[in-house]
Amino acid sequence: MKWWRDNIFAAIRAKCFKTRGGEQTPVVLDGDEMINLVGVVVEAEDHGLQYFKPGMFMDWEVYGNVHNLGHDKFAAIGYKTDKNPYDVMISSIGSIRDPCFWRWHRHIDNFRQEVVESYTQDITAHQPENLTITDLKIVPRSTPDTKPVDQFDRVINTFLGPPQVDNNEVNARMDHEPYNWNVTVSSITRGKETATSFTVRIFITQANLIDDQRSWIEMDKFTAKFTAPTVSIVRKDKESTVARKEGEDLSPRCRCGWPQNMMLPIGTTGGADYVAFAMLTAEPLGGGGTQSSSFCGAIDDKYPDPLGMGYPFQLTWDLRKANPDKSMQEIIAHMPNIKLYDFKIQRHTKLYQGDLTDLPPSTITWENTIKGYFSPMDVDCMNNVQHNPIDLTNYSQVVSNANDIFFEVYVKDMPYDEKEKKTWAVEGRVAKFKEWIDHGFE
Repeated sequence: MKWWRDNIFAAIRAKCFKTRGGEQTPVVLDGDEMINLVGVVVEAEDHGLQYFKPGMFMDWEVYGNVHNLGHDKFAAIGYKTDKNPYDVMISSIGSIRDPCFWRWHRHIDNFRQEVVESYTQDITAHQPENLTITDLKIVPRSTPDTKPVDQFDRVINTFLGPPQVDNNEVNARMDHEPYNWNVTVSSITRGKETATSFTVRIFITQANLIDDQRSWIEMDKFTAKFTAPTVSIVRKDKESTVARKEGEDLSPRCRCGWPQNMMLPIGTTGGADYVAFAMLTAEPLGGGGTQSSSFCGAIDDKYPDPLGMGYPFQLTWDLRKANPDKSMQEIIAHMPNIKLYDFKIQRHTKLYQGDLTDLPPSTITWENTIKGYFSPMDVDCMNNVQHNPIDLTNYSQVVSNANDIFFEVYVKDMPYDEKEKKTWAVEGRVAKFKEWIDHGFE
């Protein structure tokens, strides 16, 4: 698998994949299909999916089946019983319950990140004609009808709650209050409105990671119609194309998506600062008959987004590459089809049904505690990891990789120096690092 992995990285950097059999025709990574071709190589298991172009198939011996075989290997070594020889990593439904799922998919995402850093795109090329996004909000559905939407406190509440009353559960569950996305679209030049379709794309990230292209999380995308000088769109969280559907909306084919109780990051007790990003694009989404189309795609058809999965964050923006010193806000400031919105996600603990209790406050912060935890040896070692180096002196990188770092110190693979390990044990640093994570990286 390591050989397969290295071959894939080499092919992405060379911008060319090898084909199988007698043809041996190289497939050049170029245009809108590049990320799809990389996906074919990384994900494909079925013979029919190992397909580049008419009559051209990937060289399986060279590139293998990294993603799926990785799941199989983790499932084989995980928790199992006589009746079930594999653990949850074997299942597309249950695999996210295994902590190694996140570590594995971070590794798989490194292939995509290699593409992101190697190619650019013009995000101004898909602006809808004569349309601008004039307002964007995320609003709790509990907001009273008598209270103007623009007067609520910009806070969405999440909580670690007790078992559900009607279920035989013993474990607490993460959940959040129901919310809506409110999007307002207007014509730029009044009197020149024409009925047209457009796509709304919504992402979020932590406010301090706004310039980190890899940190943006897709929340929803949908096609709407412009039929008046101003159109107001209300989109429920459960309608999202990244949400796993339930009840009548559940498809026997499509079981992908985020659980509807985990559509938002958990936040912090003091309220973590987040930014929402909404973008209008001219091209409508395709059909396909699946509810959670962002992950499941379409039935017997191409991926239903003509601009690709994750657009506009699936490739580097040429404007950002040409202006490395400018922030995202500066780059998009004059783009009428993009809108940002600041809000907070506040975490609570729900001890009983209907009762919210906040966790005790923590005095542990990056500046007063965590920043000085790692020795120069640890910093140097983690900076030189081949495929996912981490700068332990950089707040953003430590936050992005906090769970991986915690695992390393928890199993005592780090610190590397034995004296440092004793220091961590005496000072209770593992518990403090976990407390810092639990309180949202204050």
